[in-house]
Amino acid sequence: MADDSKSILSMPVRSRGERVTVLADSLGRDSIVISQGCRLCGFTRFEIVGEWDRHGDPLRTVACWRCGLVSHAQIPNAEELRKFYEQEYRSAYNGEEVPSPKRIVREWDRARHRFESMRPYLRDGDRVFEIGAGAGCNLKQFQLAGYRVEGIEPGPGFSQFAREQLHCPVECKTLEQVGGTGEYDVALLIHVLEHLPEPRQALGRIRQLLRPGGRLYVEVPNLAAPHAAPGKMFHKAHIHNFTPWSLAALASATGFEVAKVFSRERDRNLAMCLSCGSSARLQYDPDGYFRTKSALERYSTLRYHCRPQYVATRVSEVAQEVRRRWQMQKSYAEILRICQGTTCNPVRCESLRAAA
Repeated sequence: MADDSKSILSMPVRSRGERVTVLADSLGRDSIVISQGCRLCGFTRFEIVGEWDRHGDPLRTVACWRCGLVSHAQIPNAEELRKFYEQEYRSAYNGEEVPSPKRIVREWDRARHRFESMRPYLRDGDRVFEIGAGAGCNLKQFQLAGYRVEGIEPGPGFSQFAREQLHCPVECKTLEQVGGTGEYDVALLIHVLEHLPEPRQALGRIRQLLRPGGRLYVEVPNLAAPHAAPGKMFHKAHIHNFTPWSLAALASATGFEVAKVFSRERDRNLAMCLSCGSSARLQYDPDGYFRTKSALERYSTLRYHCRPQYVATRVSEVAQEVRRRWQMQKSYAEILRICQGTTCNPVRCESLRAAA
């Protein structure tokens, strides 16, 4: 769209070194120009798609007019994020500094499903590395199956729990603190990418950590599904919001190829296995912006909650929660017994994991 269709509505303002100008186009849509541009394609023009977060606090959210990537208008810097995740995130958004039994039982169930999804893409002797390992439930599935594992987690309470209770090697550090190249065969990035201020840079670094033929399991909330009701989609801690097409574009830009999409089109979470490609070249959907806008505007609050899939998912989740609560202490004790009382013999641990 030509620039002469825009009129400046307010004076430029500065935010964390970025120059932001608020505009309106010929259709009356609010848009802004941000000097540092989209973290995926570099385009500097965005449409404003939200002004509030899921809790009703101010949070301006924008969509790139070129590739459709949705992000905060004001992206915090690395030091601000480091302090937030080390000191505030777990208590502010999880309500706990150390994982509760309820969380461990729930995450253990999810981790088992992820491991089974990735099983066809694993090879004997693979070395597995998880970024943002949390309490270690995902990584432990691979360790129990006989794979060599390492992980990092910025939250001290969660990383300590992983080491001391699950006996899983998770260090308290960030991706920026990890050295080396070509160290691992498989990387896990589970509900982490949306939290990172520079996703292209982060995936590029993970690509460096992987050996030739390496694989990356990545999972994020699926903005196209959508993953939450209108008015509840945007989150202070979720700096970027991904769709299948924007995640695939990010993969291509950082030297990955999509090997497998595990999630369905309307699943709340988007899960993919990426493989290391021969080169990095940004390939974005030219209709990505319009597809993203269509996804954001698809449902009203009433229509969102009346969808058959939403109702079925909620019934299933309630049933699972009732089962977990009924068996929680027993399941939690069994998980700790498996983690603390066994060695990582693949055959032995396979039967134990299924019993849990």
